[in-house]
Amino acid sequence: MASNEATGGARPLRFGVVAPLRTDLPAWRDQVRRIAGSGYSTLLMPDVQQWQPAPGPTLAVAATLADLRVGYVGVCLSAAHAPEYGVGGALTVGAY
Repeated sequence: MASNEATGGARPLRFGVVAPLRTDLPAWRDQVRRIAGSGYSTLLMPDVQQWQPAPGPTLAVAATLADLRVGYVGVCLSAAHAPEYGVGGALTVGAY
């Protein structure tokens, strides 16, 4: 961990953006560059297999384009399959 003595112990705020790939890849790459240029520190991509490519390789491309932290937002279990996995039919979000 880095020391925060120079700022009195306060950490700078970091903001992120969820940016799904809804258009062609060149337009999304331009969007990634604009996001980084706007001062955001994190780029997240939804993990939805039905309407966009796998987040791993796509976010690897984003990491090479700009100085951003990357990650994906996904739900491990779909609501339709929750009873099969012993969740009791309830979908709990945010309890990781």
